[in-house]
Amino acid sequence: TGVISESMFEKNQVRMEENRQEKDLQRKMISEQSAKLFNRLQTDADGKAERSRVEALIPRIEAMFEYACVDSSMDDISRIISLKADQDDMINKDDFVTGIVALACGVRPIS
Repeated sequence: TGVISESMFEKNQVRMEENRQEKDLQRKMISEQSAKLFNRLQTDADGKAERSRVEALIPRIEAMFEYACVDSSMDDISRIISLKADQDDMINKDDFVTGIVALACGVRPIS
């Protein structure tokens, strides 16, 4: 039974490492695709886009999540965008990408 337990443990470790690698690849893909989406937006001199323009990306973000098998709703995406907007209703690329990747990793906005 010790050999069986050790074998099960090793298989579990391999499976966990495969899952971790898969999640890392998914995060990288979502980060890259989110950055590409943002780069298509008109931005100001500081590299910030208007919240309304970012919100226009929601259908594309949903499609990206669907392709990556990420469980998220349109409301979650909208809330993340709202939370990332500054006092002038502008969003920079880093905040946008970070928010979308966090959402894809299971972090849900609460307000």
